[in-house]
Amino acid sequence: MNRNDKFEKSKITKASTNKVVTNVYYDAFGIEKVRFQNANYTDKTSIDCYLDFEEVALLATDAASGRLIKELEAGQKTISMGGSKSSKNYNGAPESRIFSLGRSGDKIFINMSRGKGKITETGAIAPDGSPDLKIGVGMTIDKFRSLMIFTHDAVNGYLPHMVNAIVRQCEAERQAAAENQQ
Repeated sequence: MNRNDKFEKSKITKASTNKVVTNVYYDAFGIEKVRFQNANYTDKTSIDCYLDFEEVALLATDAASGRLIKELEAGQKTISMGGSKSSKNYNGAPESRIFSLGRSGDKIFINMSRGKGKITETGAIAPDGSPDLKIGVGMTIDKFRSLMIFTHDAVNGYLPHMVNAIVRQCEAERQAAAENQQ
């Protein structure tokens, strides 16, 4: 990765073909998420999905052990359903985004879809009809495994900083509360 290139410096890793790419970014670490982006080089469309650090850890562990690869033999697996409550793509209406994985032969596909969404009774965002954009990026099983493991390694590199900051803040709050009781 060329960290001097403005398009590459904030990426953890990527997997690409001559038509599509999955980019994985550092820029959502502050909200304890990893941003995955599928983009189509030809029509310049893209979809962003955000996975919690815990989801990344589970995917990486299952990819490393082979469990996930075996699960995908049975069919596609939805990893995350989400979106935004107000989207410029749908004139302020909710946007649904789905992140799923599939397998065909010796390839793993990171699939993302985007479409109009609706807010459920619990506040979640669900699809409202069929998606109007789908981008799937195929890669070898080994590339998928390395993408997930390396992403998890990047999260693990960030966690000590984050956890230490939280512990310091909690300790300061505990001490302040103790002083206020005296």
